[in-house]
Amino acid sequence: MFNFGSMLSYPDPDTLRPVPWVADGVKVAEMLCESRWKKGGVLQEACPRYVARKQLKRLDELGYKLYSGYEIEFKMMHRDTMEPVFYGQDEYSQRLLNKQCRTLLHFDKNLKESNIDVERYHPEFGSGLFEAVTKPKYGIECPDMVLNMKQGLMEMSDVKDVVITFMSKPELDNKPTGIGAHFNFSLWNQSGDSLFYDADAPDNLSVMAKQWIAGIMKHSKALCAFTSPTVNCYRRLHQPFFPFSNILGYRRS
Repeated sequence: MFNFGSMLSYPDPDTLRPVPWVADGVKVAEMLCESRWKKGGVLQEACPRYVARKQLKRLDELGYKLYSGYEIEFKMMHRDTMEPVFYGQDEYSQRLLNKQCRTLLHFDKNLKESNIDVERYHPEFGSGLFEAVTKPKYGIECPDMVLNMKQGLMEMSDVKDVVITFMSKPELDNKPTGIGAHFNFSLWNQSGDSLFYDADAPDNLSVMAKQWIAGIMKHSKALCAFTSPTVNCYRRLHQPFFPFSNILGYRRS
């Protein structure tokens, strides 16, 4: 437990995990913490992890489980020049991936030893851009894993000849590329059935799935402010998206 002014930070023992990249030959472990008010030890509504667990508990009380996975994009640059490790837009290029394999496999080995399960890596649509796709998990486990993964990638790059950034728009240019993250999820019941699937519906979407989508659409402006809270985020949103921008209706204002 840590003391910070008017709050206390409580570690969650269930999140204990090794951090093998910190120092050779030294065993280091880490736990995630949640903040509480010093007076009475009440959990803080401003703590994102607590809010997420609270929402997951509401689902659990309804007999539902959230199953989620992430696609985390990051840009890798040479430390000495701050130039991307490759130029171009060779998305999914196996040869390009092979050129950076030594660095990526070093990252992946350490992440796996730290209970962070990344299913695959691939080059993305932009210079120096990669994507790490996590294995889906139930509940809070995958969000925890992604937080640890992003921190781990930056920490490991600190002692390598590369720099990693997750900044939405690292360059002030008009290129239709940037860095993002995709949150993929579905709802399941306790018996292991998908609540978003309906075999009898023409589009195979259940009523619950359509209601869920409607809720996202209704609150899309608030969600955008929540997921893209900085000026830099909006620099990326301001760009047309891929060559599909005309089809999807994206325009620069």
